[in-house]
Amino acid sequence: AARQLVQSGQAEIVAVSLGASGAMVISADQFWQAPALKVDVKTTIGAGDSFVGAMVWSLGRGDILLKSFQYGMASGAAALLAPGTSLSTAEKIHQLIVNISIK
Repeated sequence: AARQLVQSGQAEIVAVSLGASGAMVISADQFWQAPALKVDVKTTIGAGDSFVGAMVWSLGRGDILLKSFQYGMASGAAALLAPGTSLSTAEKIHQLIVNISIK
């Protein structure tokens, strides 16, 4: 379905969160998939928003899609670590980004 959105011209990039199974991102010429990082989950509130927000921020500053996906994965995982409605922090994102395995 994500690839169809790109091929039909309805989107240039589609990112799909798969929850505990990770995520994927698709463009016209790229497909990346990553398993979720194993972290001590305190809450799932804001994880998806953090994932998307980090990707948009990274793309907006000119990063390539792969780097943006790494930021998204790390930010989503970082949001899981904070109790309540706290969101991911830059410090946690940079600690986690080195553990992202993308195929």
